[in-house]
Amino acid sequence: MWFSKSAKLGAISVIIAAVMPLPALASCFICDEVVELDATSAACFTTEAEAYLTAAKSSERKIAEVDLSQCAGGSVDATRGLDSFTKLPSPDGAAPVASQARMVYMLDQQSITCLSRILSEAAPEFNPTAVIDLVEDCD
Repeated sequence: MWFSKSAKLGAISVIIAAVMPLPALASCFICDEVVELDATSAACFTTEAEAYLTAAKSSERKIAEVDLSQCAGGSVDATRGLDSFTKLPSPDGAAPVASQARMVYMLDQQSITCLSRILSEAAPEFNPTAVIDLVEDCD
Protein backbone atom coordinates (compact mmCIF):
# COMPACT_ATOMS: atom_id res chain seq x y z
CA MET A 1 0.00 0.00 0.00
CA TRP A 2 1.27 3.46 -0.86
CA PHE A 3 1.49 6.08 1.87
CA SER A 4 1.81 9.79 1.40
CA LYS A 5 5.18 11.44 1.94
CA SER A 6 3.94 13.25 5.08
CA ALA A 7 2.63 9.99 6.56
CA LYS A 8 6.02 8.35 6.01
CA LEU A 9 7.84 11.29 7.61
CA GLY A 10 5.44 11.22 10.55
CA ALA A 11 6.01 7.50 11.07
CA ILE A 12 9.77 7.97 10.89
CA SER A 13 9.59 10.77 13.47
CA VAL A 14 7.61 8.58 15.87
CA ILE A 15 10.11 5.73 15.48
CA ILE A 16 13.09 8.02 16.07
CA ALA A 17 11.45 9.55 19.15
CA ALA A 18 10.69 6.09 20.52
CA VAL A 19 14.27 4.85 20.22
CA MET A 20 16.06 8.03 21.34
CA PRO A 21 17.66 7.72 24.75
CA LEU A 22 15.89 9.63 27.53
CA PRO A 23 18.80 12.02 28.28
CA ALA A 24 18.77 13.22 24.68
CA LEU A 25 15.12 14.15 25.05
CA ALA A 26 15.76 15.94 28.34
CA SER A 27 18.51 18.23 26.99
CA CYS A 28 18.57 21.77 28.26
CA PHE A 29 18.21 23.96 25.21
CA ILE A 30 18.63 27.24 27.11
CA CYS A 31 21.64 26.19 29.17
CA ASP A 32 25.04 27.66 28.55
CA GLU A 33 27.67 25.37 27.07
CA VAL A 34 30.72 27.55 27.73
CA VAL A 35 31.60 29.30 30.98
CA GLU A 36 34.30 31.96 31.29
CA LEU A 37 35.65 32.50 34.79
CA ASP A 38 38.29 34.58 36.46
CA ALA A 39 39.75 33.68 39.85
CA THR A 40 37.11 35.67 41.77
CA SER A 41 34.11 34.20 39.95
CA ALA A 42 35.61 30.69 40.15
CA ALA A 43 35.99 31.03 43.92
CA CYS A 44 32.44 32.39 44.15
CA PHE A 45 31.05 29.48 42.14
CA THR A 46 32.92 26.98 44.31
CA THR A 47 31.50 28.58 47.45
CA GLU A 48 27.93 28.65 46.12
CA ALA A 49 27.96 25.41 44.06
CA GLU A 50 25.84 23.47 46.54
CA ALA A 51 23.18 26.21 46.57
CA TYR A 52 23.11 26.27 42.76
CA LEU A 53 22.79 22.48 42.67
CA THR A 54 19.95 22.56 45.21
CA ALA A 55 18.16 25.22 43.16
CA ALA A 56 18.53 23.12 40.00
CA LYS A 57 17.25 20.00 41.75
CA SER A 58 14.18 21.81 43.05
CA SER A 59 13.30 23.54 39.77
CA GLU A 60 10.79 22.04 37.39
CA ARG A 61 13.24 21.99 34.47
CA LYS A 62 16.22 20.96 36.65
CA ILE A 63 18.20 24.08 35.77
CA ALA A 64 19.42 27.01 37.82
CA GLU A 65 20.52 30.55 37.16
CA VAL A 66 24.13 30.82 38.29
CA ASP A 67 24.61 34.49 39.12
CA LEU A 68 28.19 35.32 40.01
CA SER A 69 27.68 39.09 39.99
CA GLN A 70 27.42 39.27 43.80
CA CYS A 71 31.12 38.27 43.89
CA ALA A 72 31.98 41.50 42.09
CA GLY A 73 30.03 43.52 44.61
CA GLY A 74 27.05 43.80 42.29
CA SER A 75 28.90 46.27 40.08
CA VAL A 76 28.87 44.05 37.00
CA ASP A 77 26.06 44.16 34.46
CA ALA A 78 24.76 40.61 34.87
CA THR A 79 22.40 40.41 31.94
CA ARG A 80 22.36 37.32 29.70
CA GLY A 81 22.08 37.08 25.97
CA LEU A 82 23.68 39.07 23.22
CA ASP A 83 26.44 41.48 24.04
CA SER A 84 25.36 45.07 24.21
CA PHE A 85 25.88 47.26 21.19
CA THR A 86 29.35 48.62 20.63
CA LYS A 87 29.98 51.35 23.12
CA LEU A 88 30.52 54.70 21.44
CA PRO A 89 32.83 57.41 22.76
CA SER A 90 31.16 59.89 25.04
CA PRO A 91 30.51 63.44 23.78
CA ASP A 92 33.52 64.69 25.75
CA GLY A 93 35.80 62.36 23.72
CA ALA A 94 36.50 59.79 26.45
CA ALA A 95 37.21 56.28 25.21
CA PRO A 96 34.46 53.68 25.50
CA VAL A 97 34.55 51.41 28.53
CA ALA A 98 35.61 47.85 27.75
CA SER A 99 32.91 45.25 28.31
CA GLN A 100 33.22 43.13 31.43
CA ALA A 101 33.04 39.37 31.74
CA ARG A 102 29.64 37.74 31.72
CA MET A 103 28.49 36.81 35.20
CA VAL A 104 25.13 35.01 34.77
CA TYR A 105 24.76 31.52 33.34
CA MET A 106 21.94 29.01 33.01
CA LEU A 107 23.21 25.54 33.96
CA ASP A 108 21.61 22.15 34.52
CA GLN A 109 22.47 19.77 37.36
CA GLN A 110 25.07 17.86 35.35
CA SER A 111 26.86 21.05 34.29
CA ILE A 112 26.90 22.44 37.83
CA THR A 113 28.34 19.19 39.18
CA CYS A 114 30.90 18.98 36.39
CA LEU A 115 32.00 22.62 36.71
CA SER A 116 32.39 22.17 40.45
CA ARG A 117 34.55 19.08 39.87
CA ILE A 118 36.70 20.86 37.25
CA LEU A 119 37.28 23.83 39.53
CA SER A 120 38.14 21.68 42.55
CA GLU A 121 40.65 19.65 40.48
CA ALA A 122 42.26 22.81 39.07
CA ALA A 123 42.22 24.79 42.32
CA PRO A 124 45.97 25.11 42.98
CA GLU A 125 46.87 26.23 39.45
CA PHE A 126 43.60 27.76 38.25
CA ASN A 127 43.95 29.76 35.03
CA PRO A 128 42.62 33.24 35.90
CA THR A 129 40.91 33.56 32.50
CA ALA A 130 39.60 30.03 32.11
CA VAL A 131 37.14 29.15 29.36
CA ILE A 132 35.42 25.88 30.20
CA ASP A 133 33.50 24.03 27.50
CA LEU A 134 30.90 22.09 29.49
CA VAL A 135 29.92 19.92 26.52
CA GLU A 136 33.45 18.82 25.72
CA ASP A 137 34.96 18.78 29.22
CA CYS A 138 32.05 17.07 30.99
CA ASP A 139 31.57 13.97 28.86
